[in-house]
Amino acid sequence: HFLPTDSLYLATLIALNREFIHHQVKKFSPLHLFIMVSPAFIFYFTLTLFLFLNVSTSTKTILVDKSGKGQFTTVQKAIDSIPSNNKQWTIILLNAGVYKERVTIPKDKQYIILKGKSRLSTVIEWDDSGNSLESSTFKLYASNFMARNITFKNTYDLVLVNDVVKKITWAPAALLYADKASFYECGFIGIQDTLTDLVGRHFFDGCYVEGAIDFIWGYGQSLYQVRINKNSEIHVNGKSIGNWNAYITAQGRESDTQTNGFVFKYCKVTGTGTAYLGRAYRNHSAVVYFRSTFDNIIAPAGWDIWKQAGKEYNTYDLVLVNDVVKKITWAPAALLYADKASFYECGFIGIQDTLTDLVGRHFFDGCYVEGAIDFIWGYGQSLYQNSEIHVNGKSIGNWNAYITAQGRESDTQTNGFVFKYCKVTGTGTAYLGRAYRNHSAVVYFRSTFDNIIAPAGWDIWKQAGKEYEIYHICRGGMQGTRGKHVETCEMGENINGRTTEKVCRSKIVLKPRWLDRRTTSASLVAPFSTCVNHNTYDLVLVNDVVKKITWAPAALLYADKASFYECGFIGIQDTLTDLVGRHFFDGCYVEGAIDFIWGYGQSLYQNSEIHVNGKSIGNWNAYITAQGRESDTQTNGFVFKYCKVTGTGTAYLGRAYRNHSAVVYFRSTFDNIIAPAGWDIWKQAGKEKYITYAEVECKGPGANMSKRVKWEKTLTAEQQKKFVDQKLFLNQDGWIEEQRLHL
Repeated sequence: HFLPTDSLYLATLIALNREFIHHQVKKFSPLHLFIMVSPAFIFYFTLTLFLFLNVSTSTKTILVDKSGKGQFTTVQKAIDSIPSNNKQWTIILLNAGVYKERVTIPKDKQYIILKGKSRLSTVIEWDDSGNSLESSTFKLYASNFMARNITFKNTYDLVLVNDVVKKITWAPAALLYADKASFYECGFIGIQDTLTDLVGRHFFDGCYVEGAIDFIWGYGQSLYQVRINKNSEIHVNGKSIGNWNAYITAQGRESDTQTNGFVFKYCKVTGTGTAYLGRAYRNHSAVVYFRSTFDNIIAPAGWDIWKQAGKEYNTYDLVLVNDVVKKITWAPAALLYADKASFYECGFIGIQDTLTDLVGRHFFDGCYVEGAIDFIWGYGQSLYQNSEIHVNGKSIGNWNAYITAQGRESDTQTNGFVFKYCKVTGTGTAYLGRAYRNHSAVVYFRSTFDNIIAPAGWDIWKQAGKEYEIYHICRGGMQGTRGKHVETCEMGENINGRTTEKVCRSKIVLKPRWLDRRTTSASLVAPFSTCVNHNTYDLVLVNDVVKKITWAPAALLYADKASFYECGFIGIQDTLTDLVGRHFFDGCYVEGAIDFIWGYGQSLYQNSEIHVNGKSIGNWNAYITAQGRESDTQTNGFVFKYCKVTGTGTAYLGRAYRNHSAVVYFRSTFDNIIAPAGWDIWKQAGKEKYITYAEVECKGPGANMSKRVKWEKTLTAEQQKKFVDQKLFLNQDGWIEEQRLHL
């Protein structure tokens, strides 16, 4: 069931959220909501889909099976069976198979959920061409629609015959002519006009779109989102069109008052040939790629003006003309002159003084800040977390760039800038900061720097002679020198006499006081929080000697039905004690060294980073998992789906804590830190045949299977499904979807 059954609770939730959205939409212009890909945009979209409409909270289910084991053998017949003007959510379940049919959902059949077994095993395909409106395999005219785990394919033009390209023409796999449609882990495959995203608001999460010519086109207002490490992408099939150039998008916005456009958030663009990110289908086309990854197939120019020559527009200070830099001056994108302001997944773009972080306490999570000169400056007390700091060195020619200019004026003040788990990217040469005042405070903690940082790191600027009153930290917990002034690892209310260990326990770095509910020390935080669970014991090497390692969990889970979204768990041994119950982790970060995910839990870790802190244990081997299944009748185990394993040292994927341990890594990526054997039998020698350890379609330098233990399992398709299918493994009663309603 997708909605709570308590009518009083539901009515209250609807009323509250209507009021919230009413104010949110007035607060920002629709265009800003769209371009910034704000949480309010997605919140509005999903709640209107599930809550605002007068829809029954119950659901009806229809089973479709090609072999006759369901109520219908075709998808279209199942749709036809739903009454006109339907007001009840209806789930159409498709058993695996290739359904060779054209499917149309008419305007009067709303509230349909189309759900397959998986994108690869459940396919709706047809072969037709010549008209982008009439030739589509799947046509949607009804609003309030959802699809999951299905591929829509138009097979026209998908084959080269004797190296001769068949005539390329319009041949959509799907046509969307309706509002409020969402697609989860679906596929769309064709050549031209693959996804005719024509009219309405549409949301795509973890999907795969393949084509060659204008293969995402239309007038839609759509967000294409890919979570970390999902096996999803925008795939250019350049081989299908010979030597022609490919075009990914052809978006049709026709005036600057319209809010439509295409946004690609956290996507990856792969394929063959040479492709343009888009060509301007209309004179106000709007396409945004946000924090996405491009293979080496993008044409150097990036975009094609096509038939809109003369309609190009440039933004102040963001363009070099004939390699001459326009006059650079103060031009903030945002000025913060207030206390307790937080920003989530926001962007700030400019050249000089981009983010004027002037006064007050501010929190930034998952943000993007771009500029060149003092582009984060001010007197603020601010934490930047999981964010990208991008240096636009091209915009200032041969000048040096300066990221920060922080203005603390005495050692009794608590203000400063902290960058935690951030990445610094860009072009040119940049200083991490220059001392704007004589007690400037800037900290970079466990952050990653591209090869753009000036060797000296910092610039004393006008504070020469005050070097020892200024302190900075780079990468956290390591002492060193850069340039003429000393970096210390001291931060707190009183910097005198602090040690490296105290830095790791610092409340300013790890736990800003006004955010106490966001970050905790060695305790469990409720599901749905964006948080970090820390146990600081054993986190520091002193003079290269490892402190005694022992059990020190960051979190202990001894309950059923717990879900964690974008949470962190950091420790050394037994970091995440996943002891009892069903648990779901999405977009999380788990760090440790010894059995740092252990227990008897039945848990799915999805789109997450598993980080091995090999440095913390010297020359010892690390062990990621120690799972405790005790018989083959038990259903518990750990599954890692679309995850990445990173870190230092040498690590085993798991060691057998009990004689039926079950751990599966599915389509995950391993850094070059995995021991060649992969797994350790530990105390279960002789019980190898009962252990279920498996790697399925994993990749990366650590995924070489040639020297793996011989007793590692090769799972059948049915066995894989038992572990990897969320519904079969731990979500039989739909508790994950029910909890998501409260996010």
